[in-house]
Amino acid sequence: MVDEFKATAGVDLVDAVREVLRQSAEPLTISKIRARLPAPLAATRIEELAETIAGQVAANVLIVCPK
Repeated sequence: MVDEFKATAGVDLVDAVREVLRQSAEPLTISKIRARLPAPLAATRIEELAETIAGQVAANVLIVCPK
């Protein structure tokens, strides 16, 4: 368990979100992204995750898909 934490402790939220999206075959909601984050990041508040994603959208790193 300690090794698992060390392996994911250095992963930042932006990188983790980008990896979750990269691995998905479909667009994901914020709740679905949070559910697929690695264990240490899965406890991230929805508001914090939404702010992080909004920042990436503003920087043109991520694109929001309309409903």
